[in-house]
Amino acid sequence: MPHESSLPVVAAGFYDRTQEIERLAAAVRLLAQGSPKWMLVLGRRKIGKSSLLLEFQRRLPRSVARAYLDLWASTQEPRAFLAKYLGVLVASFLAQRRLTKETGLFEVACKEGEEERFWGRVEALHEPFLDHAAKLAQALRQRVLKPGPIEGVIDLPQALADELRTPVVVILDEFQEIRELRRFPVIRRHFGDWLALLRSRWQQHRRVGYLLAGSKVTLLREMVEDHDSPFFQHFEIVKVEELPEPDARRLLRDRLREARKQPAAKFYGKVFELLGRTPFYLQILASELANVPRTLIDEEDLKRALQALLFDPHGRLSLYLEGVFRQIVGRSTHLEQMLQAFSVPSTPSEAAWKLGTTTAVVSTHLRRLRYEDVLERSEDGKYAVADPMFALWLRSRPDEPRAFAPYLLGDATERRVVETLGRIGFRLVYQSRASRGAFDLLALHEEMQLGIQCRRTRLPHYVGKEEYHRMASEARRLRWVPLLALDDGDAVRFYHLRSCRRSQKHFVLDEKVRHIENLWDLRKGS
Repeated sequence: MPHESSLPVVAAGFYDRTQEIERLAAAVRLLAQGSPKWMLVLGRRKIGKSSLLLEFQRRLPRSVARAYLDLWASTQEPRAFLAKYLGVLVASFLAQRRLTKETGLFEVACKEGEEERFWGRVEALHEPFLDHAAKLAQALRQRVLKPGPIEGVIDLPQALADELRTPVVVILDEFQEIRELRRFPVIRRHFGDWLALLRSRWQQHRRVGYLLAGSKVTLLREMVEDHDSPFFQHFEIVKVEELPEPDARRLLRDRLREARKQPAAKFYGKVFELLGRTPFYLQILASELANVPRTLIDEEDLKRALQALLFDPHGRLSLYLEGVFRQIVGRSTHLEQMLQAFSVPSTPSEAAWKLGTTTAVVSTHLRRLRYEDVLERSEDGKYAVADPMFALWLRSRPDEPRAFAPYLLGDATERRVVETLGRIGFRLVYQSRASRGAFDLLALHEEMQLGIQCRRTRLPHYVGKEEYHRMASEARRLRWVPLLALDDGDAVRFYHLRSCRRSQKHFVLDEKVRHIENLWDLRKGS
């Protein structure tokens, strides 16, 4: 059964996060007793915050109202934020009173440009809370935005709780974006410090619990831990990190089982070593592996899946990470080089040596990248890209990007073959997609296409008849030059498949067969 890997998961698809859910639930229990507690959920993008928040909402009792707003694209200017915030609070009231059928959904009305008709249906209900909200909505549409409606919307969660006579949980995702509102004159002129306004109003809301979340961990920590911040010591922090290995294994196992796939031994260990244990990446990998035509999947299938997802420029993860990359570096070649340098753990001086610059220059850019939570510092003083998948993708971006996949994912022999090909000028080396086992690598250079089978062995080397004919057939069909690359521990030598001498039971390469001294000679004819 196919599954959707781009959406947050809840219910049966939700894994672990037991402690995080319990801490949030404990805050709700305190709220119900009249002691609101503010919570802040932190974690880098795609780590599973949205799934955690959705699952938390799903588990809230019916007696607790909830309102959720993602601020990622909601703070372009004050009116837009206030209108959306007002809308989700009204939607919460309608849901609790089961009135949505009469008014329709607020989100749908916004998408279809039907806001005025929505508010008309709301006013027709003659509910005091809804009448108050409709007046605020009308005030937000006036040419001049005044302080009264702004404060009115900020206080609306408490009005919602009073009207419903029930606790209200307000969830504001990507809360760091709220800071953007400080730059608008209407906010600066009337309120000065925007965060101080929120704190002072929220402190009066005795039946409202505020749950904030965000992916810019350093910035949000500064907002709640800096002594000069209005939010200093007002929040309990819940950190969302990678899944524990047992839960990551269970997630991947269950997704593969849905596709009727059975991983081989040591498969999970290799996955976690390369990708980490971020749910988003594991789900996308499982989606790709679902296309494997066999039931049993192994590390060879993992290589092919990662090549398709990560190392192919049009792969799903490659395109996603390219977007992340461009968002971070913009047009700065310095930041681009810095990310490349820290794709492997390095000290500032090591990175400066790689880049041919000074430690002072590196330290300047380092502060920005750490503030954006792109890099993290380990106990040994080295810095590295925090997201292991992003680091993996970054390491594939230098001059030999296509050679990187087999170099990273292949076995020791394949890596030595790739190194040898790189030294003589090949820049495009792929994990082969020919029939399984016939070729290990495909090497390209201009018009040359070499299908290569890699073996660690000394001469003589025997090739079974079935294997020989399989390689020959695939090479004819794909118009590749079929080669054997033999690594004897001292050097890698290449042999043309047709150089094998035929014996009664095998084809054989022995000392009498000369290896190819110059692969470029193959351009003269295969």
